[in-house]
Amino acid sequence: MKIKPSLLKYLIDHSKNGVWTGSMENNIPVITYLGNVTPVEPFLEQLGIKLAKSNKYTVREENAGMGEIKSSGDTGDTGNGISQSKE
Repeated sequence: MKIKPSLLKYLIDHSKNGVWTGSMENNIPVITYLGNVTPVEPFLEQLGIKLAKSNKYTVREENAGMGEIKSSGDTGDTGNGISQSKE
């Protein structure tokens, strides 16, 4: 099947790094082709593009939490761990 240049560009732009960023239907990557919603895999296969099995872990924040200051242990508001009362 011959792929039009506009569809070719769309497929390449929306499948970078093996992650589909286009439309999804029931967790299946799809496109609208000739008026019908069609799975995108046959088109990508023809282009030699493989999608990752799941993009479950691709959305993440780089270095999440790095550089944040978190209190732990003995801090000014909790004391120094030494009992202040006489026994």
